[in-house]
Parts: sequence; structure tokens; C-alpha cells
Amino acid sequence: MKMQHKIILAAIGIIIILGPYFIFKKNRSTSEVPQNKIELEAAGDRHVLEQFLAGKKVDERLVYAAVIRLGQISDPEALKVSLQLVSSESKYLREGAAQALAYFEDGSSLESLLKLTKDAAESVRGFAIESLGIVPNQQKIAKLKELDAQIETLSNLEKVEVKSSLFKSYPEKSSEKTEALKELVGLTRTKDSDLFVKATRKAILVASAEDPVKSLMKTVVANPAEIDTKALSIRVLGNLKDPFLNDQYKTLVSDKNPKIRLAALQTLHRACPSDRWNILAKAVAEEKDKEVQRIILEEISFLERGKALEFLNKWSDLAQVPMREQLGQLKAQINQLPEVVNCSK
Repeated sequence: MKMQHKIILAAIGIIIILGPYFIFKKNRSTSEVPQNKIELEAAGDRHVLEQFLAGKKVDERLVYAAVIRLGQISDPEALKVSLQLVSSESKYLREGAAQALAYFEDGSSLESLLKLTKDAAESVRGFAIESLGIVPNQQKIAKLKELDAQIETLSNLEKVEVKSSLFKSYPEKSSEKTEALKELVGLTRTKDSDLFVKATRKAILVASAEDPVKSLMKTVVANPAEIDTKALSIRVLGNLKDPFLNDQYKTLVSDKNPKIRLAALQTLHRACPSDRWNILAKAVAEEKDKEVQRIILEEISFLERGKALEFLNKWSDLAQVPMREQLGQLKAQINQLPEVVNCSK
């Protein structure tokens, strides 16, 4: 392999590790740096797909990432490769095709996407059904309704994707959209723990700010539930600044599972409960997990600087506090940290 080719593939590998998305500051100069980066990434992706189409041996992870990213900008090269990947022996590559084909609206891409909704692999079918709701049209909605009519024969993943895609397909504030969300949330009312988790997470993903989903998250937080789903619900409600959490914090920061304690503490600077310093005091007095202790220190530094110093002066001198030493170190360093204005009232 030529050195130039190695360099190009190495660069593409770095792009994949960093992910497909770049966040750029609004005050960047007008030198079109973001556009240049996007064009560079697209050029690398096209090189990968050209090598694949030429019959060269290419890591399927590179093909997967490239076809999805180029698919998102409706690049013709991605369509050409996706149509080939529909029949690939690799489930991973068929998953990539199912995601890329979401962004094309010609007859061949829709036909291939519909074929993937009947794939032997459940994950491929799930991606294909999800894709039907990304750039919806009447044909795609008709297929989703067809699948919905036979919902009881579908796997849990397919059920959730059908209801979610229907929700995404309908116009905002339409009665159809409201009903589709009601049915998606309705899937959580089940004794099947797998279906409950899948439906809850998907509802949070597509409609976290909607009242039925907020009610669902509150139920999850207030009751025993699968740990990761409960932690996700805490974080999302915190980001939404939902006052429901205010009465839950003292219980959550004492939960036996560190994931729950960590999730609750990480939302303090977003939700800004009025008794946040009492909540932190309880955590400081009890917490022994090193990762959760690290988050406590972060939250202190994210809150009002004056009150943070008062808190540190008090708690860093108490011998019985498990994290006394770390509090003392933060006390010595906090004025050197940039002040973030959170919970100023």
C-alpha cells in the first residue's frame, strides 16, 4: 500500500474516532473553517467508498461510517454504495445502508429500504423502520401504518421504532402526532422489562419535553427501575429544570447505586433546587465513591462562587468527612478556575 494511501486511511480513522459531528463557536472568523472541515471529511469518506466500489479491501467500519455521513448529505456516492450494501453478507454494513437510505427519496432507495424492513437481522429491521420516519413521505407513512397493523407480530425493537417513526412523521400539533406519542408511551405499560426500557428510552429521545414523556420519566425516577433508564430520566428532567426533582434529591443522592447518585448530583447546576447546598452537604458527608466525589467537586465549582467558598470553608475542616482532602484542594484552587454563572438566584 502506498504511503499516501496509508495517511488518508489514518486520517479517516481519526475522524471516525472523533465522531461525525463538530461543534464550532459562533464567533469564529469568516474563513469558512467549519465548511472546510466538512468538505475535508466528505472527501475522505468519498475516498473510502471509491476504494470499496473499486473492489479494494477496506475496513467495514470505515465503509459504515462513510456511507452514513455521506448519506446524511444525500451524496450520490453514498446511494450507490448503499444499494450494494443492502445485499451484503455483513449485518453491520446492512445496518449502515439502512441508516444512509433514510436521506434519499428516489424509487430505488425506497424499494431497498423497504426490503431492509424484512431483513433477517432484527437490528437491520430496526434501523430501516427508524429511517422511514427521518424524511417522511406518504409512501413511507403507508409502510409504517402497514407495520403498525401487525404490531403484535413484531419484535420489541420493531414495535418501538414503528411508533416512534409514526410520531416523527406527522405534522407538529396534529392529532395524529399526539396519538402516535400516546401509543409510544403506551408501550411502557407492560410487564416486559425489555419493551419497557426500549420504549422509555425512545420516548425520551424523541419527545422529552412533551408532558406524557415527562410524566413517564417522573414515574421512572420515583420508583424502582432499570438503573441506566432511571439515570437518564434524572439527567433529562434536570436539564429541563423540572421542579419534580426538588423533592427527590435527598433520596437520590443517598441511593445505593453510584450511577443514580452521580446522575442526580450532575443536574444540580442545571435544575438549581433551592436547597442545593444542603443536598451537597449530605453528599459530602456520606459519599465514598471516588467518581461520585469527583462530580461533587465539579458541581461545587459550577455553582455560585461566594457560597461555594463558604461551603468549602466549613466542610474542608471537618475530620469526619470522607473527602476532606479533596475539598481542601478545591478550596485552594477554586479562585483560579473560570467562574460559571449558574443558580445565581
